[in-house]
Amino acid sequence: MNFLLRCSLIALFFSPVFSYSQNLSVRGKIIDKTSKEAIPFVNVGNSQSNTSTVADLNGNFSLSIPKGTHDIRFSCMGYKPVLINVTQGNSALTIEMEQDLITLQTVDVKPLDPHSLMREALQRIPENYGIDTTSLSGYYKNYTLLGDKNLRYTEAFIDIYKPPFVFHDNKKNITGDSIIVREVRTKPSEIDDWKIMMLTPWEVGIHLLQGRDVARDFTSTVMSEDWLKSYRFELEDLVNFEGRPTYKIKLHPKNFKKYGIWQGYIYLDEETKAFAKWDIWSDEKVFRRLTSNAGYIMVTNLYKFHYKEGEWREMIQHKMQDGRWYLDEVNSEKNFIVNSKKRDMDMLPLVQKLHYKTSAFTKNPVMPDSGFLSHDQGRAWKLFEANYRPEFWREFDKSKGIETDDRNYGMKNNFPEYKPYQFSRLDTLKGTLTPLRTSFDVGYYHLDVEVFPELEEIKGSSLIRFQVLEPTDKIQIDLYSGMKIDSILHRSKPLDFEREFDAVYVSFGEKLQKGDIEEIKAYFGGRPLDFDPLTPMFASFLWFTDDNGNPWMQAICQGYGASGWWPNKDHLSDEPDSVSISITNPSDLIAVSNGRRVEKLELENGKTRTTWQVS
Repeated sequence: MNFLLRCSLIALFFSPVFSYSQNLSVRGKIIDKTSKEAIPFVNVGNSQSNTSTVADLNGNFSLSIPKGTHDIRFSCMGYKPVLINVTQGNSALTIEMEQDLITLQTVDVKPLDPHSLMREALQRIPENYGIDTTSLSGYYKNYTLLGDKNLRYTEAFIDIYKPPFVFHDNKKNITGDSIIVREVRTKPSEIDDWKIMMLTPWEVGIHLLQGRDVARDFTSTVMSEDWLKSYRFELEDLVNFEGRPTYKIKLHPKNFKKYGIWQGYIYLDEETKAFAKWDIWSDEKVFRRLTSNAGYIMVTNLYKFHYKEGEWREMIQHKMQDGRWYLDEVNSEKNFIVNSKKRDMDMLPLVQKLHYKTSAFTKNPVMPDSGFLSHDQGRAWKLFEANYRPEFWREFDKSKGIETDDRNYGMKNNFPEYKPYQFSRLDTLKGTLTPLRTSFDVGYYHLDVEVFPELEEIKGSSLIRFQVLEPTDKIQIDLYSGMKIDSILHRSKPLDFEREFDAVYVSFGEKLQKGDIEEIKAYFGGRPLDFDPLTPMFASFLWFTDDNGNPWMQAICQGYGASGWWPNKDHLSDEPDSVSISITNPSDLIAVSNGRRVEKLELENGKTRTTWQVS
C-alpha cells in the first residue's frame, strides 16, 4: 500500500487568525477513559456555529466558538460521543472518552481468526467499493511548521474522481485519481531557505490522498499478499461505528518483514468486511529506515540539516452510503526533532499535518472537460494564483466565526524555479567524437591523488597510456574548467596545451604514428565540480562532515563524468582495460575505492597512501 510502504509525511494547521471579540476559546486534551492514553484526531465541533477542529497526535485541541453557543461535541469512531457545555470561565479541559463496545450474548467473537477476516476483507473490496466511477468533494488542508514558523500552508476545496476498484495482478495497471482544485489559498513561507524546503518534501501534493484510500492499493493481489505476510492480527473487541457492529483488530508488525512498519488498529465492518477505519502509528524502524537511507545521509550532510527523532500517525476513515464505502476522512501528523548547527537550530520541532474531509459523494459522475491539477505546492502555485478568490475565503472564515487577515495569505513561492537545460559549447565538446578523440584509444590510467579535507581540495597526477589509432600531433583530454592543470609531460618533457571549457587540447610538436603506445602525465589540482541542486546528476565531489564533525567525502561522477575531478578521456566510447588508483589522505581517515586493494603505506607525515587496481 502506498501509505504503508512509503515514508511520505503530512500536516494540518489551524492558522493564527483574528477572532471576533464575541468568540470563546476552548482548549484541552482528549484521553481514553480506561487507559488514560491520548486519543488523536478526535472531531471536535460546535453544530450551532458550524465550527470544528481535529485533535492532534497527542489528543490536544483548541476551538474558538461564538459566545452563547456552549455545546461542544467530541466524536471518534469506536468511542461513545461526548457532549459538554462550556462557559467563559473554563480553563484547559480534560475530556475522557469511553470505548463504544458491543456485547453479543449468543456469539463469542474471540474464536474468529483475524487473519481470515483480513483476507476476506481484501477479497470483498470490489463489491464493497463498487465497480463504477465515483467522485468525492471535500475540504483539504495541510501545513508544515518548523519551530513556530510556517514552512508550508495550503487550504483547498477539491473534487476527486475515482476509477472503479478492480483487482489486478499487476499494480501498474491501476488508474489513478483525477483531482480538480476548485478553491485554494496558501501562505508565504516564513523560512527563506530552499534547502530546507527540499529536505522536507512530505505531503506537497494533493494527489497523495490517493495513497490514503487503502482499499485501492489492495486491488493488486501481489501487494495484498505481501501485506498479509508482514503482520500479525489480533481480534480485540466488537465496537460500534455509527450504529454498525465493527471488528477492532490489532496490527503487529513482524520484525523480519521489511513491509511491516506500522502498528495500531484496523476496524472491519462486521457485515460487509469493509475497511471502516485505520488508526496506525509508525514502528520505530520507520524512522530508522529513513535516517539510514543513503540518499538521506548524502543530502542531509550536504545541507547540514538532520532528523534526530520522529513519530508518525495516520487515521483513515471510510463511510457507507447507498451500499458502497467511500473515503470519508484523513488525518495525519508527523512530529520530528531536527538539528542544524549551520542554522542555529538545536532540537527544533518540525510538525507536519494533513486533514481531508468528504462533504459529498456521487456515483457515476459526469467527468469535467478541464484537466486536473494534482499538486498543491511547488510550481503549481502559478496555477493557483489565477484562481485565488479572497472573497470566497473571507466568507468561509466568517462562517467559522473568525475574521480573515488577507496579509496572512498569498501565492509567494520560494522553491527554486527549475529551468529547461540549455545546451552549450561545453556539451558539444564533451559529447562529440572529433579526430582529436578518435585518433587514440586509452588502455590504462594511473590516478594518483591526495585529498585535503580542510581545504576541500585535491591535488595529484593522472597518467594516461594510449595507443595511436590514426597519425596525429594533437589530442583532447577533459578536466572541469574550475580545476587547474599545472603541467603535462610526455617522455619526461613538458607539452604545450590550451583549454576550452572542460576540453584540454594537448600538442605533441610531432606526429605520433599509428600503432604507437604513448603516455602522458597531467599534474592537476583544485576543488572538484560541486553539487548543483537545480541540475540533476550534476556533481563530481561531495564534502561532508558527520555529526561529530569528522570529514566524510565522496566522488559521484555517474552523471557529469569523471572529468569533473580528474583528467581523462571522458567519453563512453573509450573504456580503459585497467586502472590504478592511489589515494593519499590523513591517517585518521579511511579511503575506499573501486577494485582490489594492492598496497597500503603509512607515510611519515601522518598520512596514508592506499592503492587499488581495476582490470
